[in-house]
Amino acid sequence: MEISRITPFELIYENKEISELLGSIIFNPTFGKIQNIAQSLYAKTQGRFYVIKSDGLLIGLMGLSKIDNHKLVVNHFAVKAPFQRHKIGTALLTGIIEAEGVSEVVVDASEEDMPFYKGFGFKIQKSEFEEARGRRFYCVFLK
Repeated sequence: MEISRITPFELIYENKEISELLGSIIFNPTFGKIQNIAQSLYAKTQGRFYVIKSDGLLIGLMGLSKIDNHKLVVNHFAVKAPFQRHKIGTALLTGIIEAEGVSEVVVDASEEDMPFYKGFGFKIQKSEFEEARGRRFYCVFLK
């Protein structure tokens, strides 16, 4: 597997594979919405966007913001369905933590994501907010 950082940020919406996978995890995806996400989050100095490929095929992605050079905040995270539960997400997150040299990762996650984050070693706190899609959780990983 190959993990790589996507630069320039325009590739996020210009690359059909990447934009389709990102679109699968956002509400009401459109080209304009994906372009706006890329420009507002990943064009900035603190923006980070990584993909993981296997035999040249995109199988996952993660978009983050880097805060104070020691913390990553996960904004977007997706692994294609056929590759889920095969440690792809673990490999991607581990590779990003190593590449970025951070000691902390935080994410606001849904209940369905809890097995992954618990398995990785995140500390989980229930959020006081509940969305129409269910309860949210604040997850923190300290290296």
